[in-house]
Amino acid sequence: MRRFGVLLMAGLAALLGAAELDVNIHPLGGNVRGFGVLAEYPAGGPKRLKLVRTTRPGGDKAGPDYYWGWPNLCSLRIFDPAGKLVKFVELGKQSEAVKSYEVELPAGPAGVWRFSVANGSNDRYRIEFPDTPVWGVRGEMALGVGRQFPKELYLYVPESAELLICESFGNAAPEFEADGRPLEGELKKLGRSWKRLVPDIPRGGTVRVKLGRMSGKAFAIDGMPGLLCPTPEAAAKLKGGLVEESGVLVAGPLQARARRLVAGFKPEDFELNLDFLDKVSADLRNPQLEAVLYGKYGVSGMLIPASRLQITDPASRWCGALIAPEKRGELSERNNFLANRQRAYFDAAALAGLATIPAKLNAAYRSRAVVNRAVIAAFHNFIHMQGDDLLREGDFRNTNYPVTHAFFAYAALAQALADLRDLLTPEQREIWSEALTAAGDKLVAYMAYESNQWAHMMYGHLNTYAATGEERFRGYFETLMNAYLDNTFGPASKHGQHPAGYFLEEYGPDGNYDQLNSFCVVASYYKYRNLPGADPVLVEKLRRGIEKDLQFKSCYWLVQPDGGICSPNALNCRTDGNLASPSWPGDYIAGMEFDLGYTRFLMNRMPESGPGQAATFGHIVNSDEWARRLLEREVPAKGNYWKDRGTFGSIWISDVYNAYRMPRKAKPVQPPCLREQFFKMFPGQIAWKEGNLYGLVFYDVEGANPKQELAGITSGGPLALWTPEAGTALAGVRNGKKNKVETPDDVTWSTVTGTLPGGRFFAGGKERNAVWEIEPGRAYEITGTLRNDAGKIAWNYRWSAGKLTLTVKLTESKLTESKLTAPALNLPFVDHKGETEMALAAPGIFRYRRGTGTVTLAYPASLQAELSGVLKTGGAPVRMLRIPFPADGVLELVFQAGRK
Repeated sequence: MRRFGVLLMAGLAALLGAAELDVNIHPLGGNVRGFGVLAEYPAGGPKRLKLVRTTRPGGDKAGPDYYWGWPNLCSLRIFDPAGKLVKFVELGKQSEAVKSYEVELPAGPAGVWRFSVANGSNDRYRIEFPDTPVWGVRGEMALGVGRQFPKELYLYVPESAELLICESFGNAAPEFEADGRPLEGELKKLGRSWKRLVPDIPRGGTVRVKLGRMSGKAFAIDGMPGLLCPTPEAAAKLKGGLVEESGVLVAGPLQARARRLVAGFKPEDFELNLDFLDKVSADLRNPQLEAVLYGKYGVSGMLIPASRLQITDPASRWCGALIAPEKRGELSERNNFLANRQRAYFDAAALAGLATIPAKLNAAYRSRAVVNRAVIAAFHNFIHMQGDDLLREGDFRNTNYPVTHAFFAYAALAQALADLRDLLTPEQREIWSEALTAAGDKLVAYMAYESNQWAHMMYGHLNTYAATGEERFRGYFETLMNAYLDNTFGPASKHGQHPAGYFLEEYGPDGNYDQLNSFCVVASYYKYRNLPGADPVLVEKLRRGIEKDLQFKSCYWLVQPDGGICSPNALNCRTDGNLASPSWPGDYIAGMEFDLGYTRFLMNRMPESGPGQAATFGHIVNSDEWARRLLEREVPAKGNYWKDRGTFGSIWISDVYNAYRMPRKAKPVQPPCLREQFFKMFPGQIAWKEGNLYGLVFYDVEGANPKQELAGITSGGPLALWTPEAGTALAGVRNGKKNKVETPDDVTWSTVTGTLPGGRFFAGGKERNAVWEIEPGRAYEITGTLRNDAGKIAWNYRWSAGKLTLTVKLTESKLTESKLTAPALNLPFVDHKGETEMALAAPGIFRYRRGTGTVTLAYPASLQAELSGVLKTGGAPVRMLRIPFPADGVLELVFQAGRK
C-alpha cells in the first residue's frame, strides 16, 4: 500500500501514526475545500481504499461556529477511468473524533482512477491506497503543506498554457524551476497571501515545485491543472488529468464524454423550423397562462435572436454558448486554462421549459432542435468543468473566489434536466445526470455571498433529485433548507430567513433579492411536498417560512389612490428595488395557495394602454385583457420580438407555468394598510393602522452584530406614513448613492442631522436600536446611539385614530458631551409628480395634500423649519422637511391624517 495522510491541519503523524505525506487543506472563497488523488492502475483497479477522518467531536451539527463550513456535508467519492462514480462514502454524519472508513471497490478497468474528498470543516484525513508509481495529489482546489511533505514535486505544463498562477497563503511562497533555472515571474504581496504570475513556462514539459519553506502553509495553482506528482515521468504521464477529445483539451474523462457527444451533432440538428402563429386567436383559452412565456424574461419572444447568438458548430469548444458573432474572434479554440465557460446561466433551463410547456402559442413545444440547443447549452458548462467538478468562473489573476455565479448555473442545469429528461437520448440523459451530480456533490456546501444565492443551490439540489433520483440530493436539500429556514447561522449572518420573515441579504432586508429568495422557496415548496416520504415537518416549515415572508412584505404594499403602490426602500441592504415592486415570480406563484400572495397578485395594475410592466414580467398579468395586450404585441413577431436580450430567458418559466395550472386555493385579503385596524410587531419593525393613518417603523436588523454598520437605514424614525386618500405621504428611501451621505440633500430618510467639530456634516440613520413597550399596541419608544459621539436619540411613538404623536429626544453620550451642533430632524415627504402640495402653512404647521387627503404636522411654532426642493432618489422622489431641535433637545410632533 502507498500511504500518505491528507490533513486539514498539521500533526497527523503524531495523532494517527506514521505517514509519508501530510497535507493541510485550505478552504477558498465559496467554501471550496477538499483534496484529490489521481492514480493509475492495471485492469482490476485499486479494489480497496482506506480513509481515516479526524474531526471535532459533535461537529456533525452545523451552527454559527461553522458559518463557512459544513461539518455534516462531507464525502469521499471514487471515480473510475471513464469518470463514472463507483463509490460514494458519506462522511458528514460522523460524531466520533476519529473514524476509519474501509472501502471495498468492485473490479474495474485499467486507467487513471480518482479519489476525492470534498467539503466538511476543519477535519484531518489519512488516505491509503494500493501502490502505483503513477500518482498525483492536488488541492481541490487549494493545497496545504504538512510537516511530512516532499520538499519537491512535479507539475505538468500543458502545451496550450500561457501563465502559471500560484497564490499562497501564509508568509512564504513555493518556488518553481524548469531546466535548472528558476521561474520567478512577478511576485506580489496581497495582505496575508502572495501571488506569483509566471508567463515564462516550459509548455509541454514539467516544472519542479520547491516547497522547502511551505511547511504549514497553503497554496493554489491556476492557469493549468495543479496536480503534483512524485516524478517528472508521473507528471508527464498523468498530464494533470487532462484528456483530449474531438480536438478539445478537457479536464477529465467525464468532460471528455460530454465533449464527444456534442461533437457528434450536425449543424442541421439545431435548425429551427417552427410553425409560429401569425396572431392571437379571439377564442384563445387562458391567455394569462400563455403570457408566462412572453415578456423580457420569457422565452418565446426572443427565441430567434438568441438562437443566432448561440454557437452551434460542433467542432468549436464554445459550442452551446451565446456569443455575438463580432465577439467570437476574441475566443480561442486552445484551452489556456484562463478562459472558462461563458456565462450561460439560464439558457438550458429556458430552452427546456420552452420545449416542455404545452401552451397553445408555443411553437417550440417538443421541438427536437430546441431540445438539442438546450443540450449544448448545458454541456457547454460540463465540457468546461474543472477536474474537481467545479463550475469555474474567472481566474486567480483577479480573484481567488473560483465559483462566483455557480449557484445560477447549477440551479438552471438541474431545472433543465428535470424538465427534459424524458425527451433526451439515453446517452444525453446519462452524461447530464453524472455531470450534474458531480457538480452538485462538489458544490453542496456552497452558500455563496447571500441568501438568494444559497437558495438557488437548494433549489438545484431538489431538482437534481427530481431529475436523477439520487437520494443524497434530497438529503442535501433537506439539510440546507432546514438550516436556511431555521436561521441556523443567526441573524448576524448573510444567510437564511431572519426571524422577522425577510431573507438576509448583505446582513439585512432587500426588496429585489427577497423576491429571488421567495421564488426558490415557493417553487421548492410546491415540488417537495409532493415527493413520496417528504418530511412533514419541513413541509410545514416551508409553508410557514413563505407565510412569514409575505406577512413582512405586506406591510410595504401601500396602495395609492390611483391603485398603484408606493413603498419605502431605505431599509434595503443591497439594491433600490423595494419590497412591493412587480418583480420575480415568487410572491405570485405563492398566490395559488397563500392568501397574501394572491392579494399581491391582484394588486398588479394594468396600465391604460399597452402591456406596461408585463412587458418585462409576463407572469404579473392578472386579467385576460392585459395578457392579450402582451401577446398581441409579441406573437406576430414570431419569436423575434426581443432582438438584443443576449439570452434565451429565465430559469423559472416551467415552475411558473406549472404553478399557474394548479387549482387556486387562496382568497384575497386586505393588506395591512387597508384594514380597519392593524398592529404587528416584528423583530426590528413595528406596523400599525389606527383610523385612517397607517405607520411603519423599521428600527433594526434584530440580532445583527451590534458593532457592524449596516448598509440599510435603521434610524428608528418613521419609515412610512400613509392615508387612504393621500396614499404614501412619508417614505424613507435610498438616496441613489447606496446611502452614502456627503451633503444634506443626500439624506432621504427620517433621521437627525447636524454639524460635527471642524464643520463636518453629520447624518444619522445607521443606529442600532432597542425598543421599549410603553402601552401594548399603542405606544413604544425606540432608542439608539448616534455615531461620531453625537449623543443618543429616542423616538417616542404614541398613536390613536388618525393621529401620531412623536417625541424625538437627543441626549448626550455617557462618555463625553455631544459633539453635534445645530441638530435638525429630517422627514422625507413623497412628491407624487404634480399631484402633491406641500407647504409650511403657518408657524409650526406643515401641510401635505394629495387629492382629497391631507397630513398635517404640528411642531413648536418657535422653530424655523425649511422644506427642500424635490430630490431624485433611489426610490420615490421626496422633499425633506428639516426642523431644528430646540435647546433642550426635545422635539414634539403631532401628525394628523385628514380629508379636504
